Amino acid sequence: MPSQFDRSIAPEVRALDEGLGRAMARSLAREEGISAGTSTGMNVLAALDLAAEVGPGGVVVTGACDTGFKYLSGALSRDAPTG
Repeated sequence: MPSQFDRSIAPEVRALDEGLGRAMARSLAREEGISAGTSTGMNVLAALDLAAEVGPGGVVVTGACDTGFKYLSGALSRDAPTG
C-alpha cells in the first residue's frame, strides 16, 4: 500500500479483473455515450457490485477518473470481441 493510503477513509479495497474494466468502458461508450477508460470502467463495476450489496434505497456514488481519449488509437477497441 502506498504511504498516503488512509485505511480509516477507505477501509475496504476490492480487486477487479482489468479485462472486465475494459469491457465496461466499451459498454459505457456504446450504451451510455460515456467516453471512459479502463479505470472508470473498473470504478463502475465496483459501484454496481456495491449497489447490489446495499440494496434498494441505498445510494452509491463513483467517479469517472479518466476519459477514453487516450484509447482512441485502439487500446480498448483491440480488446473488443470481433464476433
